[in-house]
Amino acid sequence: MYAIVEIQGKQYRVKENDKIEVDSLKKDSGKVTFDKVMLYAKDDKNVDIGHPYIDGAYIEAEILNPVKGEKIRVFKKKSKKRYERTIGFRKSLSLIQIKGIAFGAKKAEAKKEVKVDKKEVPAEQPKVQVQPKAPVKTAAKKTTTRTKKASSKDQQTLDI
Repeated sequence: MYAIVEIQGKQYRVKENDKIEVDSLKKDSGKVTFDKVMLYAKDDKNVDIGHPYIDGAYIEAEILNPVKGEKIRVFKKKSKKRYERTIGFRKSLSLIQIKGIAFGAKKAEAKKEVKVDKKEVPAEQPKVQVQPKAPVKTAAKKTTTRTKKASSKDQQTLDI
């Protein structure tokens, strides 16, 4: 029996009593439930596939402790500029243990009742029609063409 669950945008294949590392969760310890179950397989023949999630299915898990991921080294270099830089990075993760895969309404959702208060919505005010303004006439631009005056140098001829 296994399930595929979406936790913080990533998909994991989980079974009962599995320990997996996921992106850091807000809590440091305690119980959590994940309701985005995408697939549940009791065996190879009995498989339920959600569209995109299975309604009423959820995963119960317990956060064991926060851990750090594998170190990633980033090396930057610009040739001929005497620039080199090495940066290290370790991702924060949470180690969780899967307690079980369950179906049905969650306890928290079953107790919670949704009440919707209907508020009076003010009636829409009548729309005022705006008349377009009359087009503004603009004076035509005067275009002047300048003619090149003949200079005295142009009129001179060379005498040889």
